[in-house]
Amino acid sequence: MKLIIDANILISALINTEGKTYDLIFNKKIKLFAPEYLNEKTNKYKNEILLKSRLSEKEFNLFLSLLCSKINFVPNNGFSYFINEARKITTDENDIEYFALVLKIKCRIWSNDKKLKEQNEIEVYSTKELVELF
Repeated sequence: MKLIIDANILISALINTEGKTYDLIFNKKIKLFAPEYLNEKTNKYKNEILLKSRLSEKEFNLFLSLLCSKINFVPNNGFSYFINEARKITTDENDIEYFALVLKIKCRIWSNDKKLKEQNEIEVYSTKELVELF
C-alpha cells in the first residue's frame, strides 16, 4: 500500500520508538512518500521531541535517519502541477502539498490529523486504522 506520511506520524514515531507507528513505518507492505520539506518540518520540533521522548540528540538524529530511510521524499517541483487541484480539496495551506502529492502518486494519506478527513476525495488513514489493516 502506498501512503503519504504526515509530519504528525513521523513525530509520533520519534517520540515513541517502540510503538505501533514506528512498527508500521517499517512494515514491508507499506511504501511511504512525503514532500521533501517533511524532514525540515520535523527538525523544527526537535526540542519538543527530545523533551517528550527523552532521546539524546545523537539518538534523535539516528532514529530520524532510520525513519527517513523508509520514506521516499519527493521534491516540491515533482508535484507542483497538482497544487491548484489540491487547493480545491482543502483550504488548509499546511495540507495542500500532501494532497497534491496524493494526486500525483494516486494513493492515500496516513495522518492522525482529523482535519484531513474533513473532505470526501482522498482517503486518510489514522494509525489505529492501519494497525487494524495490518
